[in-house]
Amino acid sequence: MPTVANYIVIQDSDTTLGETDTVQFDFDAPNLTVSTSNSNRPMLLLKLNPHADNARLEVVLNNQHLYGQTFSAGPIRSLNEVFSHGQLLPAGNTMFVANRLSGDFTVSDLCVMYKADI
Repeated sequence: MPTVANYIVIQDSDTTLGETDTVQFDFDAPNLTVSTSNSNRPMLLLKLNPHADNARLEVVLNNQHLYGQTFSAGPIRSLNEVFSHGQLLPAGNTMFVANRLSGDFTVSDLCVMYKADI
């Protein structure tokens, strides 16, 4: 079965997270490939703007820890994280983006890229 690159824009606007704030995103990945090839692993793209030191970005997808890192105040950064197979589902995905420490930050332009069977 042929595959194509596909993506989902989860959020295009800014969301600022202060100490212990969490935001939830629910989305589907229609026709997600069942291939287990490393070249077919999905990935998350996002933009992060840490406004203060001690900003801890945590991303959880379908109850699995996907990404975590502490940042100091500074420039806007683009981040990407490659998923393990099975972390992204064809339907019913729930992603939590959270701040686990005291420094606030803004996230925007969240997008999931994946291969789809056609």
